[in-house]
Amino acid sequence: MTSPIEYVVTLVFDPHTGPKLHEIAQRTDLWVVPSPENREASEAVWAKQDGARRHELTLWSNPIDLTSDGAWLSLLQVIELHHGEYSHDPPVTTLDIIGAEPNDTARQALSEYDYGIIELTESGFRARKMLANSRLQRTWPAAPPRRKCVTIPRRGPRR
Repeated sequence: MTSPIEYVVTLVFDPHTGPKLHEIAQRTDLWVVPSPENREASEAVWAKQDGARRHELTLWSNPIDLTSDGAWLSLLQVIELHHGEYSHDPPVTTLDIIGAEPNDTARQALSEYDYGIIELTESGFRARKMLANSRLQRTWPAAPPRRKCVTIPRRGPRR
């Protein structure tokens, strides 16, 4: 059995990560919270890139508030839209998160997108997806099952 290719996307929520962005952009695609320091560093990375870039750097246009489940879910929806199975080959399997903690709100939202392995890092945490052929176990209790969307047929004639 072959192991899946790990595709890492970095999410930067620390407004003072600026000097490290160039190094991170050499390794992974990244999404960066706006701040004067991060904007200046992002623009420097973009200026140094030639036509054959390996990794994308996206600077969010607005600050990110990570205090609610909805904020995390919206953020993860955007990441899945740009780096998920329908947009990228291979799809994202790991998120390196800088400047945030894996609190209950983050863990709940991450579990909605099948991220079940959480590892603390020096600058935040790493979240890995639970893959079907993975032998890794969840390191925290499983979330309730996802809600399913059901289409209810209309009664009466269509107008």
